[in-house]
Amino acid sequence: MRDRSILFQLVVWASLGGLTAGLVWLFAIIELPSLLLLPAIGGLGLCGFLLLGWRPWHSHSSRKTGALPANEAPRSADAIASTPHSSPSLHLPQGSRQDSPQDSSQASPQASSLGHFKDHYRLLEMLASGKFGKTYVAEDLTARPKSLWVIKHFIPQPDADRDLQTTRRLFKGEASVLEKLKTLECIPKLLSYFEDEQEIWFIREYIVGHPLDKEIVEGRPLSELQIIELLTGILRGLDAIHQFQIIHRDIKPSNIIRRKKDSHLILIDFGAAKEWNPEEDSKPMMTVAVGTASYTSYEQMMGQPVPSSDIYSAGVIAIQAITGLAPSRLPLSITGEYSWRDYAKVSPKLAGILEKMTRTTINRRYQTAAAVLADLEGL
Repeated sequence: MRDRSILFQLVVWASLGGLTAGLVWLFAIIELPSLLLLPAIGGLGLCGFLLLGWRPWHSHSSRKTGALPANEAPRSADAIASTPHSSPSLHLPQGSRQDSPQDSSQASPQASSLGHFKDHYRLLEMLASGKFGKTYVAEDLTARPKSLWVIKHFIPQPDADRDLQTTRRLFKGEASVLEKLKTLECIPKLLSYFEDEQEIWFIREYIVGHPLDKEIVEGRPLSELQIIELLTGILRGLDAIHQFQIIHRDIKPSNIIRRKKDSHLILIDFGAAKEWNPEEDSKPMMTVAVGTASYTSYEQMMGQPVPSSDIYSAGVIAIQAITGLAPSRLPLSITGEYSWRDYAKVSPKLAGILEKMTRTTINRRYQTAAAVLADLEGL
């Protein structure tokens, strides 16, 4: 399309140049005053401007009112906002209800009903696509300057299996958790939540930055100071959500974003999060086993997560970062714990902290993120 546009411009300007040369020759033959050439040439220039200027203006207008864009790979916020791509439209039902309370300080009046939802947002890029839903980056068309949000869309399939109800419950649970944690700075803010009899949508803050798996690279171990900074950022987030009795249950590098504007670490993807009642701590909480295997503690895999399950996952991330090896490449001891000391240059004190974070036995592990932070401050 770009080559065609350039060719079109060349043809127009060549034609206008030929017409101008012809006019000059004609005026010379019939000996008319040269000043009469000015309006003629000006008219030709105006025709050229209209011919060349109309195409980008028309294209811009069609983007404003046309299909919603999407793409497969995430990019920076500036790139997303400036170069939208085409995609199928998002189909929304009429007469749906809004079931979850909004943060009135964040929500716009237009976002209060599904009737305005489609006109309010434009999808720019697809971040993820699964069996039961899709996740997009979207632009708020009413905001100046531009603001970006993440839209999650739950779409049940007609031939869905027994995982459907579990997936629906986890999807709704993420919106509920974000609403409960909306005062925290270490997680994305929830804007709106919509639900009808089948489909669910919710909109949350888009964090401009990069995931930790861009920093934790195979074969490039981080220094001890970098590990301490990394752990401190993750544990502060965990300490904050644990105080609200929320267990994340899927702490891994791709679910932690380093925010561009201040380099703070932000926890994302609360689709597996679970509320926890400390008064029932003596009775293990039985739930669906979720999480990413290499970063998941034994008790969580057995469907009995506790807050220290998140601490275990954070410890595995730190071990991966300081060894430069993926957890799946590290050997396991007879107790099921990672044997990693021979692959890292680390002080005995920090090594002791990491080992205590990743004990397979819960009562030998750190019980709170605050306790780990206190030990890190002593290094």
